[in-house]
Amino acid sequence: AAGSDASASTVCYNKYKELRAAREAAYNAPDANKVYYIVSTSNDGYCNGKYVHTYSEPHLHQNATWGDKTYDRQHLLYDEAEAISNLSLAAFSFEETGTLGEYKMKNLHTGLYVKSFAKDATHMAAEAAVVKIAGVANGQVTLNIGTEAPMHAQNDYGVIVQWNCDGGNANTASSWTINEVPQEDLNKIYKLTVPESGAAALNLAFDVVLPKGVAAYDLVESSIAQAEGGDRYEFNLTQVAAEGEVLAKNTPVIIRAVAGEYNLKVIFNSNNAKSGSDGSVLRGNIWQTTVGVGTDDAVNYLPAVVDNRFVFNKVNANDTAVPANTVWAVLSSADKGETIYEFVPEPEAPKVEIVAGKVYRIKNYTVNTPDQYKYHYLANSNASIVFPTEVEADDKSAMWVCTSADEENHKYKFVSALGTASFGWQGAAEEAFEYTIAAGTIDRTVTLINNNMSLALTTEAWNNKGYAAFNKATAGNGTNGMVQAEYWSTDWYLEVVENPNVSFTASIRKDNMWATMYLPYAVTIPQGVEVYYAAGIEGNIINLTSFGETIPARTAVLLRRAGETPSTDATADFKFNIAEDVAAVETVDEGDNLFDGTIMQTAIAAPEGTRVYLLTNYNAAEKFYWMAAEYDENCNLSNVGGYVKNDANKAYLKIENAKSASLGFRFDGATGIEDVDGESGEVETVYDLQGRKLTEVTKPGFYIVDGKKVWIK
Repeated sequence: AAGSDASASTVCYNKYKELRAAREAAYNAPDANKVYYIVSTSNDGYCNGKYVHTYSEPHLHQNATWGDKTYDRQHLLYDEAEAISNLSLAAFSFEETGTLGEYKMKNLHTGLYVKSFAKDATHMAAEAAVVKIAGVANGQVTLNIGTEAPMHAQNDYGVIVQWNCDGGNANTASSWTINEVPQEDLNKIYKLTVPESGAAALNLAFDVVLPKGVAAYDLVESSIAQAEGGDRYEFNLTQVAAEGEVLAKNTPVIIRAVAGEYNLKVIFNSNNAKSGSDGSVLRGNIWQTTVGVGTDDAVNYLPAVVDNRFVFNKVNANDTAVPANTVWAVLSSADKGETIYEFVPEPEAPKVEIVAGKVYRIKNYTVNTPDQYKYHYLANSNASIVFPTEVEADDKSAMWVCTSADEENHKYKFVSALGTASFGWQGAAEEAFEYTIAAGTIDRTVTLINNNMSLALTTEAWNNKGYAAFNKATAGNGTNGMVQAEYWSTDWYLEVVENPNVSFTASIRKDNMWATMYLPYAVTIPQGVEVYYAAGIEGNIINLTSFGETIPARTAVLLRRAGETPSTDATADFKFNIAEDVAAVETVDEGDNLFDGTIMQTAIAAPEGTRVYLLTNYNAAEKFYWMAAEYDENCNLSNVGGYVKNDANKAYLKIENAKSASLGFRFDGATGIEDVDGESGEVETVYDLQGRKLTEVTKPGFYIVDGKKVWIK
């Protein structure tokens, strides 16, 4: 109208722009029941195509300068792959406000709303600012935060700012696309890692469905009681959600599961009630934070693991860091001591007789298997542990020799009848694990417990998958134990093998008189071979002492074929049978035998000043020669070196501050091989390091003798 402050045309034009923006916004309106990626459509610079990504620990990261302003890097722009791998940090939901084009923008990981991107402002808060979505073109929108200007992608630093509230350079973009998160991404929204202890503290800002094998537990103060004997306090956890159930957001819990990674499916925009127990003492956080010692009636304790047992330790310093998405406990007083332990009942004695020296087949029993097999045998295949469903009666790979560790307390060790491996949590092991044998959950089964953890076979994927371990080793935690896992079991049958005819064959090659041997079980000495251990060293001579009728388990020895001269016709094989009467086996006190050995191929550390010697035949002289440390810790040839490779079931000699290149030996008072220290002479089977066969050695150095790199003077 004439004379008015604004012309009619201006009013109409402004109304037209408002309606057009609303129309464009309607075209791009997000669904309140879905989640979205926010992607920059900047025309140039770093930010083009980058995804808005919220830090889980924002105050730990450096600030970015834009113009003369400094911005806290609470939100960054990442590549697609990075955003998807951390999906809960990069995904946002839009809650409707009732006004067209206006929403509350919520981050899935933090559970917080966008508040402001202005300088020195709090980006995310429990109280939301209104986000106005205005259409631009081609599916692009602007996002205005509250009464402030649009959010912008700052190209130089990849941070989110607001355009005209603080100034800055012009290399920015304010247009975005709102892209629905694909279903395949949503299925792996939150990845949970459970350590070997089988326990993980967790607190999330969104609901999740617990996957198979995972359960959530709470702690109430009434469950904490003084342990028998009164030396400490112990607690029991209370289950609040089992596998397949929803764990509600903002519920601090302790997760129980077999060690591994799990995908927790998120339920968006849900209104599930908190899952915790009445009287819970657990508190949780979303961001990384700090806690102090607390007060006299509110004492803070942080979760930890001690000897594979879950504990809570009292906080003894203010500003103690607490990681994001974890928990702590607040107790009413400090009279519980520095550490409270999870209660673990004493394991129930086995209902089957276990006899040291006997040979067993170890068979797992699983109730809810995904195929027709309920039994899987523990077997040794080339020093790797496998789980066949059937074995032949004479298959030595599925036979395990039981050796006693502490029979009174039902502690035993098991080693492969092949002599080449023991078994541990994740496969074959050099050292035999000591297991406490407890009653299983099914008649005549047992549970094998080591360091407060039970041996469990997981058969989720089958195909000879390895076994796992979890905490809380009790007599009642076998099949479908404490977390109700569907396809794993801690129930094992120990089947005695009658007349097992188990033996180990050691060979002394033709033209040789000597060989070394190291076995994990006791054996009897056959005819035609003499057996010695290293009782001491005088100068360059090893003094040997002979055994009588048996060799103790894990005793490295030197074998000598009977007679005065080696055979030139063939290799001599000697069959060492497992000793039936283990109690009668003569032993060698620790430290009296200088030889050591390995049951698997193993890298022996040879630091500077230490020499490792292996038995080798050089120039018709069988002695222990100094070996080049040319391997890494995995028995691979390495430029760095530092290790000597020792073969399975072989002995070696390791001496600090050694000077000699070789060591001879004296047995029962007579000299077997004098130490000539690798003198030069006529040689037929020596090669230089380039692989050239030599007829004589003219200078000291390392040479290839009998397939080994040895030092020759």
